Amino acid sequence: MREEGVQVVDIRTLREFEQGHLPNVIHEDFLQAGFIKRMQQFETKDAIIIHCASGGRSAKASKLLIEAGFTQVYDYAGGFIDWKSKGLTIEQ
Repeated sequence: MREEGVQVVDIRTLREFEQGHLPNVIHEDFLQAGFIKRMQQFETKDAIIIHCASGGRSAKASKLLIEAGFTQVYDYAGGFIDWKSKGLTIEQ
């Protein structure tokens, strides 16, 4: 999942994340204060793929990241639910 210049970020809550997540993702809880500030640890020019459970939070987060100056933001709209329903690898 990680390639140079690409970060995959799971923005679900810690509880959701601990119940299972995509392999090799970074966890940054969108609902915790300071989300954008924490995300600024990444290069704004690097590609960031954002996902949540089903797409609601990731759509909001993507918009905020673009407003904050990130230029390559991709929203995995189906999120973890879609990933899991396809039988793809999950870590716990």
